[in-house]
Amino acid sequence: MFNAGVVYLNRFASTLKFKPLISQLFMNVKTIIFDFDGVLLLSTEAGLMFLRRAAIEERAGVPTPDFLKSNWGKNLENELFPLCARQFNWNQKTSLAISRRFDRLINNFIFPIPVGANEILRSLSERYELAIVSNRRRDSLIACCERSGLDFSVFKYCNDISAENIIKPDPRVFDFLWERACRPEEAVFVGDTINYDLA
Repeated sequence: MFNAGVVYLNRFASTLKFKPLISQLFMNVKTIIFDFDGVLLLSTEAGLMFLRRAAIEERAGVPTPDFLKSNWGKNLENELFPLCARQFNWNQKTSLAISRRFDRLINNFIFPIPVGANEILRSLSERYELAIVSNRRRDSLIACCERSGLDFSVFKYCNDISAENIIKPDPRVFDFLWERACRPEEAVFVGDTINYDLA
């Protein structure tokens, strides 16, 4: 069975450090798998804001904050944008314009990382293999890490959705880890949205 949990990075590290009972649960863990957006990169609030802003600037139907929060974590291109198009009456031309404007806004933004994230990750990498499983493409992950200052080198494994186009919560997204790193029962997942992170 996969040791799945949804916690924030700083809470995760303090749990390991200060609670011996919880630490015992990690005795057989070999790999810690991290979601990227909302966990390693504090991008959720800005992403919500930029998507609404892109729709406003294109004079299109604007997704409500509640709608976006309840659907955040879905793959933008394949799920969230088509869902917004149906819900807020975006035609194909409008959807494309909003998508391009959103990309320009978000790609010029430097997202913050959790306080102490690099130190925590380096410390964890001394004992565990670290991995990223995200619905982003690998080149996007690396670019975000470079801009935000997150140390990408501590991650031994990283999925690349552009290779097979399998995205969370499809359980196959973890197969590359089960083949290379560990068995499911030897892994812990750190995420922020249970509906879209875990299969």
